[in-house]
Amino acid sequence: MGRCHGAVVTSATLTALGRFERLQERAGLANRYRYQALPSPFDYANAVLRVPKEATDPGDRDAHERAIVAFVSQLADKEAALVLFSSRAQLRAVDKALPVEIKARVLAQDALPKRELIERHRSAVDKGEGVLSLAWRASPRGSISPATI
Repeated sequence: MGRCHGAVVTSATLTALGRFERLQERAGLANRYRYQALPSPFDYANAVLRVPKEATDPGDRDAHERAIVAFVSQLADKEAALVLFSSRAQLRAVDKALPVEIKARVLAQDALPKRELIERHRSAVDKGEGVLSLAWRASPRGSISPATI
């Protein structure tokens, strides 16, 4: 069995209260390793979490997808939204069902590499442009940008 002489571990959830002790304990890592938390390049203070008023049972896939489409369709043209999905299939279904007039501002992880999606989303947000980014759980957790969800 080989030995690891160096590793880079990234996630938005590696620290608890700014410290790595929980990671060290759960992963069986000794305290002798070097750990570093880097600041996010995103301005989370300006983000808004928006939750639809109408709850739809995710177990009813069709109704849930229709509710997501209805919710994002009512967002203003200049709003930026990051919509996170638990499955690629649902992301694809919602993307396909979006009205044509919204399609021009959609960035879908299914069609773009994650890094490009993040860069393009951030660029649109920085310019004050409307963008609707669709991503699924394989997205890096530390890469969520300011968005109206």
